[in-house]
Amino acid sequence: MNATEVQQSEHAVRIIHIIDSFNGGGAEAVVLRLHEAINNEPNAESYIVSLSRRSDYDISHLTNCYVLPFGTNKNLDSWYRVGKVRQELLELIRKIEQGGAVTAIYSHLDVSHSVVAGLQCEIKRHYVVHASCKAELSNARQRGFFGYQRLKRRKAVMHQQHLVTVSAGVGSELQGDIEWLQAASVTTIYNPFDTQAILNMAQATEPALPSSPYLLHIGRVSAQKRIDRLFDAYKRSGVETQLVLLTKDSTKLRKLIKSYGLEHKVVVAGFTQNPFVWMRHAELLLLSSDYEGLSNVLVEALLCGTPVLSTDCPHGPAEILHNFHEDWLVPMADIDSFAQKIKLLLKTKPKVDVEQWPMYEKFQASYAANAYIQHALKHMAC
Repeated sequence: MNATEVQQSEHAVRIIHIIDSFNGGGAEAVVLRLHEAINNEPNAESYIVSLSRRSDYDISHLTNCYVLPFGTNKNLDSWYRVGKVRQELLELIRKIEQGGAVTAIYSHLDVSHSVVAGLQCEIKRHYVVHASCKAELSNARQRGFFGYQRLKRRKAVMHQQHLVTVSAGVGSELQGDIEWLQAASVTTIYNPFDTQAILNMAQATEPALPSSPYLLHIGRVSAQKRIDRLFDAYKRSGVETQLVLLTKDSTKLRKLIKSYGLEHKVVVAGFTQNPFVWMRHAELLLLSSDYEGLSNVLVEALLCGTPVLSTDCPHGPAEILHNFHEDWLVPMADIDSFAQKIKLLLKTKPKVDVEQWPMYEKFQASYAANAYIQHALKHMAC
């Protein structure tokens, strides 16, 4: 555990967020931002606990941040490990409670849900759903029986619980679509974004930026993100503008790039703590996913003033662009439409006017922080 002793607190609302790791994903970034946003609110205090030491994000500057002594987040909820994990977590929670009563625990991601559901404590527990459950279950079923059963077991702990979802679309699935996974209540709270911090970071100097115009894609290489679809559309577009990927390099990724004959047009820039400077200078941000919970990168790109082009996947992109730039969505199965829209947006160079964006206010960090605080208070006595 990497925090100082907990001091007695006078805050009216005290929230603990629990997540599998600080690996470089969108949900992890959301939890870190939410933690800071709640701590910026008066009479509120946030704690964040990672179940493992695995981390890509810099957390050294954070207060009230703890890391359990497990080297990996894999199989932390397995029968032979979960007892030890829960014991360590419960000891830490008791330590935090010495500083004052905890209002609520919010669990993020499936392994954390599984661990948190079995905790022997009286604190109200809530589960935050960051992605489409239907899509994740469908993908797991296609990959194999045992993986599907493991994921189903992890998600089943949310049945008849009070859930928070990061988009209304994700929430709609949990109110009748899945017989064995139906929420007692669903509250949609959009992910928090510190607009001023994003704009400040976007002004940074980045020596690795290309000297010529580029398209940008940000995201891990996974079945969900469908980078194969991205490469197909990019190749069909015939544009000469290079494509930059902010993702971890790998042999698998290099082989995929080569299979499309794009070795001289695709740049793998790696993971970065500051993607916003890359967004600000990009001609266009591209998203090619089969599903999302919300899609942080679309929001961040728009805040940086960069146009986006996304598949109209469940569930976030359509909500983000509703009554704003719905023409920046393309059907998931229509590669030619994706390719043609890349060409069109590079040619027309549209501007992003965030003052005309209906969703702008709901994405602000203080809005999300207050929504979580009110949610915790509302359910405290339930």
